[in-house]
Amino acid sequence: MAKKPPIKKTKRRITVPKGQLIQSFDSDAFKQLYETWRKECESASASDVGVKGSHPKPKYPIGNLLDLVMNQGFVGRTSEKGGGSPKSPPAGGQLIELLDKFIGDKEGIEDDDAKFVKKQIVYLNNMLKDESKNPAYIEFHVPIWSSVNKKTLAHTKETVYGHYRTPDYIKFRNLKAKVKKNPKYAEDLPPADTTWYSGEPGGAKPPMWQALFGKGGDDIISDSKGLLKVLQAAMKMIGGITIDYLEILVKDTGTADEIWAIPHLRREILKKVFMDGKKGGKPNPDGISPTTGNFRDSSLANWFNDSVWTPDNVKESKDIKEIIDADEYAGVVQKYKIKISRRQMRHIGMLCGLEWKKRGETVWLPKEEDGEKEAMDFSKSWRDTLSVA
Repeated sequence: MAKKPPIKKTKRRITVPKGQLIQSFDSDAFKQLYETWRKECESASASDVGVKGSHPKPKYPIGNLLDLVMNQGFVGRTSEKGGGSPKSPPAGGQLIELLDKFIGDKEGIEDDDAKFVKKQIVYLNNMLKDESKNPAYIEFHVPIWSSVNKKTLAHTKETVYGHYRTPDYIKFRNLKAKVKKNPKYAEDLPPADTTWYSGEPGGAKPPMWQALFGKGGDDIISDSKGLLKVLQAAMKMIGGITIDYLEILVKDTGTADEIWAIPHLRREILKKVFMDGKKGGKPNPDGISPTTGNFRDSSLANWFNDSVWTPDNVKESKDIKEIIDADEYAGVVQKYKIKISRRQMRHIGMLCGLEWKKRGETVWLPKEEDGEKEAMDFSKSWRDTLSVA
């Protein structure tokens, strides 16, 4: 059986003051669906979908079906970073701007983005079930042409669902313009497609219904699916995000303290300094020079810089992201590296229980308990030093 070709994943490199990370995810299915949906909505002009005039004060000028979607309310965005203010664009516009970001090549995807998309999915599912909001159930009362008095315009109305621009409506409006001698009543747009309205509630597929809930194969949303399916594809994409690489730049003692606070890293550091991995244990030559007792800050800094680490669990992944102030980005860290200077490595040495002995910038010595021998004479051999009573 032939092997499936590897999935080519999208990579996003994100730089933050304390480091960087690379998000990785499979965007192909979402990108194809969204771009097709967007193109089909943009291709359907306002007149194509039977919209005459526009919203009194649209945030986005209405020129096509996509603009109509962007001016929809949906559920507003709120987060710790702000949003949802009276000056914010309609939630529909916020949503499209976010989906555009997803297919871009610069910005990372955040957990708040996922929450916002999820809220819209819930909203659309509720709209689909709510006859007062579902476009396929919206009532219109339009003239029955056969009942119209051609002189007085008296007529009987019928109820249709989905769209109001029936052939009878168009005929009536043009007759009204003639009888009233007022061209403002005249219609210059054709009747709606017959699938856009129905005498049965829920039986129509008007343009907005297609844009939101379409399953493909309709006159406007033909090759794609409705926005609900697009958002579900987006959530599937977000759920597959990983942070393949994260880099921590240890520039200050605060960051060094945060490194030390990671149990996994603390264990590995202590093993490098003490043979048994416990403070005050027998010095490990990898971390303490056997001949001088100096803390090998340069060697251990190189060890840190060359090592690739794997988080023990999801909590550690979260803690690692927090260290570089990148905890808002979606995805679990797979691998990470630490870039540290000798100065900050010496600070970590202090956290290991070593102390500064003013013998030069690189000298760190094990602390001695009260009452023990004063500073050791390192003119003695390391063996003699360890045997001092």
